[in-house]
Amino acid sequence: MNSPIWVRENIGDATKKPGLPYQDTIGFGIWAEENIGNPRKVTPVLFGLTIDCCVLSTLQELNWRGYYPLVLKEGVDHYFATDEAKEAILKSPIPNWAGVTTWSELNTKL
Repeated sequence: MNSPIWVRENIGDATKKPGLPYQDTIGFGIWAEENIGNPRKVTPVLFGLTIDCCVLSTLQELNWRGYYPLVLKEGVDHYFATDEAKEAILKSPIPNWAGVTTWSELNTKL
């Protein structure tokens, strides 16, 4: 369950047992609006461990919600941890869901 809409009851409370995972589409939408901002006004920049798994799922979910996020090229890796695998996924399918930026490009925008 790599999509950020999957949650569990009691997560973060060490005194309680976590519940079964479920999709909370409304809760994620509220969280995104409060923590990322309005999709028409912001461009989220994502980085994370695996571009071919969790990061991709998050990019897709944000894109479906009206954001057009950017992926920080130096901030992700592929499951296989090879430059070839990383470059391949950054060329396709990532452009379907997000733009790709480098640290240098992002630094000039900030």
